[in-house]
Amino acid sequence: VKLHPALPEHIVVKMVDFANEIRKQFIGASDSYTDTTEVTLSTRTLLRLADLTLRFQPLAHQGIQPLSYALDRALGFRASRPTRAMLHELLQRMFPMDCHLGE
Repeated sequence: VKLHPALPEHIVVKMVDFANEIRKQFIGASDSYTDTTEVTLSTRTLLRLADLTLRFQPLAHQGIQPLSYALDRALGFRASRPTRAMLHELLQRMFPMDCHLGE
């Protein structure tokens, strides 16, 4: 899967894994959490997340995590507070270091 030509392959793989985990949460098939979520990461939303992550890379110089910032705009702001917190917790677990394109 090529989400965006400028994204390194290891980031793309992690983003797809992240999307798949959110999809499991949405249908209630994940072992990670007991609750389901009211939002899911569609292919279109995943593409938007990839695009926004690239656009927000300059924010890293201000101490803002581009991937986290992009997640809110692509999906998180449509979710309830508990779901949004879960999304960010999962993001931090799957992307333990900020999503800088050079890492």
